[in-house]
Amino acid sequence: MARWREKNTGAILRQTGAYAETLAEAMLNVIDCWLDPALFDSRLEFALRSWALQSPDILQEVQEADRLRLEALTGLFTRFGISGTEADVRARTVYLTQTGYISMQTREDLPTRMHRIPAYVTIFTGQPPNQRELARFHARHGFAGGLTPEGQCWHGALRGKKTPSLTAALRSPPLSHEGYRISHIRLRHHPQ
Repeated sequence: MARWREKNTGAILRQTGAYAETLAEAMLNVIDCWLDPALFDSRLEFALRSWALQSPDILQEVQEADRLRLEALTGLFTRFGISGTEADVRARTVYLTQTGYISMQTREDLPTRMHRIPAYVTIFTGQPPNQRELARFHARHGFAGGLTPEGQCWHGALRGKKTPSLTAALRSPPLSHEGYRISHIRLRHHPQ
């Protein structure tokens, strides 16, 4: 229990208080928890929440952790000028979304998750992350390419996917992967 409290609850408390110039950047700091297993152990979180279904003592621990985490997330919004019910609801939206990811054991590859994060940040905070914030966030998580919040293409390829050489790419038809098309060494999104 102590390891879970320190690692998972501690990470959320630390990340909500981490330096950020904007609310969007602060939210990216929090999202670090759910992309970096060194910060937050989602498997341990799932195990503790499952155990809490059968143990009143563990349920009490989980509920206290939820209270502390929601309080910290609400404080993050308050720090950036959002208060009252709106701060509380935004904090709950962030937290319950991630709790849903964990309880449903949702798995997304890194390009898919990174593509969604600007929209999540905008929905959670009411502000889109700017280019520099996203670039720093992507760098922290080893993400080499993707779409900007404005839908513009970044040069690069899907990390971990085999891509053709420049010569082969120019001679062959575009490659497609989950709605993305790699052509002429540019990544473009093509919604289905």
